[in-house]
Order: sequence, then C-alpha cells, then structure tokens
Amino acid sequence: MKQFNYNYTSKKEFQDEKFNFSKFLEAINSIVIISKADLKGYITYANEEFEKISGYKKEELLGKSHNIIRNPDTDAQVFKDLWDTIKKGNIWNGELSNRAKDGSIYYIKTHIFPMFDQKHNIVEYLAIRENITDIIKSKKAYENQLKFSNMLLDNEENVVVVAKNNQISKVNDTFYRAFGYEDLQSFQSWHECICDLFIEKEGYLKKEKLPKMWYDVILKEPYKIHLALMMNTNNNERIYSVKSRQVVYDDETTYVIHTFNDITELERAKQKAQQAEAAQAMFLANMSHEIRTPMNGILGFAELLQNTELSDTQKKYVDIINSSTHTLLNIINDILDSSKIANNKIELENIKINPFVEFDTTFELLKSIAEQKSLIYIEQLDVKMFECIQSDSTRLRQIITNLLSNAIKFTPKNGQVLFQTEVIKENNSFQTVRFRVSDTGIGIPQEKLEKIFKPFSQADDSTTRKFGGTGLGLSISANLVKVFGGELQVKSIEGEGTTFFFDLEFKKCNRSTILKDLLIGYEIIIVEDDKKLVTNTLESTFESFHIQYKHISKEDDFAKLLKNNSIIFTLDIRTGMKIRKILPREQIICITDKCNYEHLDCIDLTFDESFGSHLYNFLLSKMQNHTLMHKEDTDLIFVQNLKVLIAEDYDINRMLMESLLDKYPNISYEFAHDGEKAVEKATASSYDMIFMDVNMPKMNGVDATKIIRLKEKKHIPIIALTANALKGDKERFLDAGMDDYIAKPIEVKELQRVLVKYAPRDERQKEKQEITLDFKNLLNTIKSRLELDDAIAKKLISAFMQSLKDSEKEFEEAFKNGDKETILNLAHKLKGSSLTLTLDEIGQTMKKIEKDIQNSVKIEYNDILQMIKKYIALLEKGLTNVK
Repeated sequence: MKQFNYNYTSKKEFQDEKFNFSKFLEAINSIVIISKADLKGYITYANEEFEKISGYKKEELLGKSHNIIRNPDTDAQVFKDLWDTIKKGNIWNGELSNRAKDGSIYYIKTHIFPMFDQKHNIVEYLAIRENITDIIKSKKAYENQLKFSNMLLDNEENVVVVAKNNQISKVNDTFYRAFGYEDLQSFQSWHECICDLFIEKEGYLKKEKLPKMWYDVILKEPYKIHLALMMNTNNNERIYSVKSRQVVYDDETTYVIHTFNDITELERAKQKAQQAEAAQAMFLANMSHEIRTPMNGILGFAELLQNTELSDTQKKYVDIINSSTHTLLNIINDILDSSKIANNKIELENIKINPFVEFDTTFELLKSIAEQKSLIYIEQLDVKMFECIQSDSTRLRQIITNLLSNAIKFTPKNGQVLFQTEVIKENNSFQTVRFRVSDTGIGIPQEKLEKIFKPFSQADDSTTRKFGGTGLGLSISANLVKVFGGELQVKSIEGEGTTFFFDLEFKKCNRSTILKDLLIGYEIIIVEDDKKLVTNTLESTFESFHIQYKHISKEDDFAKLLKNNSIIFTLDIRTGMKIRKILPREQIICITDKCNYEHLDCIDLTFDESFGSHLYNFLLSKMQNHTLMHKEDTDLIFVQNLKVLIAEDYDINRMLMESLLDKYPNISYEFAHDGEKAVEKATASSYDMIFMDVNMPKMNGVDATKIIRLKEKKHIPIIALTANALKGDKERFLDAGMDDYIAKPIEVKELQRVLVKYAPRDERQKEKQEITLDFKNLLNTIKSRLELDDAIAKKLISAFMQSLKDSEKEFEEAFKNGDKETILNLAHKLKGSSLTLTLDEIGQTMKKIEKDIQNSVKIEYNDILQMIKKYIALLEKGLTNVK
C-alpha cells in the first residue's frame, strides 16, 4: 500500500496530494474500519464503521487510548510486538480480537501504517481494519466440531477406519488398541489396505488386490451382515461385523467410513446354537421326508382315483381317505411350523399382494365348511385398504385360516362367524389394518384366556375330544402375528362367543393390475334407481377406488347415450334386458338377489357392509378374465415333444409321476432310482427337463445336481422334488444349480406350472415373445421405491440406459475375445442396477450369466445382445415420450 509523506516541492503539489488522500479515505471509509492515533496511541480519528463495530460514539473514542477496545484476554506480547514494529516505521499486519462497548468480542484483520512528516519523522498512525468476526467464529465452530468429532471417534468402542481416494486417512484409538499399531504411519509402512489384515475363510470378507474391491460388496448390499476374520494384538482370531458407507464432503471429496464391530462372543454363541439347531433341523427334515413320501402316494393316487368311475360308496371312501390324509398333513405342518417358530426360523416374504383378492380368497376357502354347519358366514373388508400392499401372503393366509377354522369349529349350528378388516391409521405410504374374527360360539372362560396361546393347549381338555385339533393353531397364529410386528388379542364371554383381533402395518406398493387401470378405456355408468341406498354405496365404492363414473336415468334413450365401451350398473333386470339389445352381456351388470338370467351378468350380493369389497372383487375378476381371453393359451408350449428324467427312489412316487405325466401325450420320461444313476443318465443322454428327488440313496439330489451342472454341455432345467419344509431349503437348492422346486405331496397345478415355465419353446413361439416395457409404470415404481422426484428418476433411468449402451459394446468385445472375467464383471454391475430399477428381465439374465460362467455352461450371447439393444431402444423411446 502507498505510504503518504509531507515532502512537497510546492503548495499546489501539497494541495493535490491532500485532495487525493481525502478521496482515498472517502472511497474506503464506507467499506473498512479506519482510525488514526497519535504517537501515544490516543485516537485522533474514527470513521462510522469503527463506531458501528465498537458500539462507541465518535466523541467517546476521540482522545481515548486504543485500550478502550482492547480484549483483556489478548496476550500483552502481541501489543509489545505491534508497537516495536510501528515505532521503527514499519507496517504491522495481524489479526486481533477486540471488545465492544457491550462486552461482546469481535475480530478484525488489522494493518497499521506509520505516517511521516517532510523530515521523515513519524507524526501519527493510520489503522485500517477488516471485520472478520464471522470467519473467525466459523473457524472456531469448525475446530470445536472437529475436536468434538475426534473425541467421539476415539471413544467409539468399534474400530473406525476412514478412507479417502482408497487411502486410509484416519483411524480411531480403538484401531490401535485392537491391532497393536502405534500410529497410522506405522500401519501404512506395512499395509496399503485394512483388508490386508483379513484372514481368508469361507463366509468371511476376502482380501482383494485393489483396496476398493474389498468393500464393494458391502456398499452394494448394505443391509446384509458382512463378517471379517482378523487377528488382534494378542494373536487371537476375532470376528467383526463390517459396515461401509460413502460420504461426499464439500460436494467433491468422497470418503468411505468403515466400522468394525467385534462380535466374536456373539458369533461363537450363534455357531454353537446353529450346531444344536442343525441336529434338530436334520431330524425335522428326515421326519418330514419319511412321513410325506408315503402321503404323497396316498394323496396322488386318491386324486387319480377320484377321476375314475366310482360308485357312491367308493367315492365316499375316497373322500374319507383324502380328508384324513389332509388332516394328517395339516397336523404335520403345524408341528413343523411350531418348531420353526420356536427356533426363530420363520422368515417373512415381502411381495406385492392385493388384500381384497387375498383375504376374500382365504375367506371363501372355508365357506363350504361353514355352510355344512348352517352358519351365517360374513366377510366385511374395508374398502379404504390399499389395493396393493407388501407383505407375506402365505403367512397372512395361515393366520386368517387358523382363526376362521377355529371360529367355525367352536360355533354351534345356525351361529355366526364374522371376518372383518378395518383401516385404523394411514398416511400416503402406510396403513395400519385391524383384523377381527368373531363368532357366537361356546366362548372361553376368563381364567383360560392366557392358556389358549400356549402350544398343545385348549381351553378345556374335553375340547380336543369333542372338537379335535392339536392345540397348535392359536399358538402358531399368535407367534406369526408377533413376527409381523403385531399382537394377537382375544375377548370372550363364555357361552356367547369370542373375538380375536390384531393390528398390522402394511406398506403401499404400485401395481399395474389395480381395478382403476383395468377399467381405463371404459365408461362406467350407473342407471339411477329408487333404491338410493344401493346407488349411494355403488358411488362410494367407485370413489374409494378412484374410478370415474356417471349417471343416466331409466327413462333416457340408451341407444343415443351408450357407447361401445360403456359398462352399465343397474338394479333392475328389465332395464338390463333393455340395454342388452345395445351392448353385449359382459358389459351389463345387474345387482339383484334373483340372479338366474342367462342373458345378463349379475352380482348376487347381500346388501350389507361386505357389499363394497365383494363388488370390487367381482369387477376385478371380470376385468382380468376379459383381459386374459385375449392372451395365448400357455398349453401351446407342448407342441413339441419333451424328454424328461425323473430321479426318485420311492416306487409309489414313481408310479404317481408316471400317472401324472401320462396325461401329456407329447412327454416321454425315464426313471433313475438313485442319485448316481441320475448323474449317469443325465450325462449320457439328452433331456429337456429333470425332476430330482432331494433325498435318495448313494447320492442325494443336491450333490447329483452339482455334478450334472459341471458336466452338462447345455443347461437342463432341474426341478427339485422335496418333502422338506425347513428354512433355507429353497436357497440351498437354487445355489446347487436347481432351477425350481415342487413340494411333496405333489399338486397337479404345481407340476403344470413348472412344465409350462421350463419346457423349451419352439421357434414360432420364440418369435412371439416380444419385449415390452410400460415406461410410465417403471418411472412411478422407481419414484415410489427410491423416494425420488420425477426429474431425478428420469436422470437415473437415463444414466442406466447410458450404462447399458456402454456395456453392450464391452459385452460384444468380451464375447469375441472369450474374456470371461470382463463378462462376469459387466454382468455383476448390470445385475444390481437393473434389479434396483425393477428391470427384472435384465437382472435375472445377468444373474444367469454369472451362474453359467461359474459352472462353465455355454451362453447364447447373441440373444443377450439382442435383449440389451431392445431395452436401450425402449428406454430411449420412453424418455423421449415423457419429456
């Protein structure tokens, strides 16, 4: 900065310099804090900014020492150095903390300039200051926060490792205590990566050549438990649960924070418990297999026998065999379920279900039993329930069935059983639904209410003799409700009846087959009627499911008002018959209790609280069936011959499979009586499909499958036949290379399902299998699942599409060069991202590529490239259309 002096050659020069100096002061006066002081430090000038920041008026400052604003906490040496500097004629620069009139502290960046006369003597001092209070306070806050964070980090019991650009930048004190290093430098002199400390063992994280690679699996599956085996400072093996998380700081720097939680004692206790459970599980598996195997034959042949010509007496005997065997099977299932619950082996599925369809179907299953006892059997489903929820349909059905079955069992003839659902709490994403099953049965004494939820217990010992049952149903139901996060409760009055109820929370999901979507393109019309109550209920039901509708009068000219896409609701059969001359039968719905007209579709419904849900299910079934009429018949799959191998050691089951497959004239089959023979036949001959019993002599089905997969030249669908009912069986079969499984006793529908799913299609049908994509539904699903807005979801899809384009070129090059490692890496990358975006076909294809490469199975690469190209085109088209 320019130093001013008074060494002038003329008066004009002096005046000019004085004018320039005044202009300079004026320019900076409104920006910075300016003051002047005499040689003793007394203030001779202070600008307005000085007044503002100090809180003193000008008259309070002039003539006073600068000590008036001095912070007493400032070290005196600072001011000594300051005066030593300026007295020598030098400029002093520095940061000071001052105290304002009100006692508050402020911070300034200060420059003090000595001012000279014409003899170069110091005559006064000029101080120019900049307010940096906010900067200093932010800095102090940051330092305090950093100090606090380090304190928390070092007092964390878990080992914490922070990495930046794949290099460890910080660890906490627990790290040094656990592994014996004095500081980070001593660790890094020996190791590049924390993964160097890993002990490689099955089921634990592995060392990787690249530092980033070891934690990729954790970032991709953050909710899975990842374990690392490491040696501590005492040379003892310790087991750590590892979590990794990426954090972006300052919008540009990415840190990865790894947390290692020592769970050695917990894991060892778990391993001991698992060993004990394994023995019990093996017993359950063997017991299940030994009992279910002959039962499979009994049920199978009883079903076949039912389809033959029988006398009334013979039919009665077969029905008794069927009923008794199913009863025995239910008892076995109850015992197995009870055991699995006791050992915490119940895991809930999380799939999309329509509660109206699911609950109504469950209710209807027991309707015939209720009718046999002449019971009033009522269902009332709350129309406010979401049409699509995420839950475990099998376990929900099991709870409801148990409670309804109990209610029917313990309710005398002409009594009543009621099943209700009621939405008691909701927001846009979740609903809490209360389930009630009430009856007018024998009731339960108050002193027995707690006992009924215990295994093998009934309210009274005579109950078992009179009504039957194991006493497991309520125990299983109560425990299953607990697994769902609820509590099964009961209210009962002896001799009057019982109500069981529980509350469960469900997450809303998006599904394209909700009723509103199926009705798109149709015009819903209600013909007005005198029965206003029914009409109002129709309206409220439609409104509950967001279905648009309009009214017409019975006196209107239908020919002019109705369109080809109209669906008519009327309460009058005569009106329905009149409209029948204009519209086809399936578009006219009559609501009447006299539903005996062949020319009209009728809803034979009782007008009560169940009307809304029954109307919904009627419409949903009607519209789905109407849609399905236009789909191809899946039985066309059998236009070519199939050659099937059946590996089964039990002769009755072989006879049953023979009888079931004989229904299909184009299926030829052979048998293998044990696992070794199955391997021999599968590798010596060509089959389109293999049914593999899991438990066989010499070699079990799982081991046989693994060997077949290693030796096969072309992938053969292998379907497990199993009587086991244990947790992890499905995963174990699929991991061994099996494609699917059928539980024993074998059901005809299940057999048909796997035949349709896995039988090879002919070339004509392959041509018909076009890839389609509902882009709007995809976009909405991604937004809902990942909680993103529209713009971000589109960017995500666009980024995935670009990744798909890049991968297409890399795949093609890797296929040509036979580069299996690149193919495996590309498949792994696309699998995770595509499944996240619900593009399941791509995800499953990539998953199959991984498995086929690992099993050295030949892959049809041209089909894969064609699929990728089609999806790129569909995504591009979708993004263009929604802009």
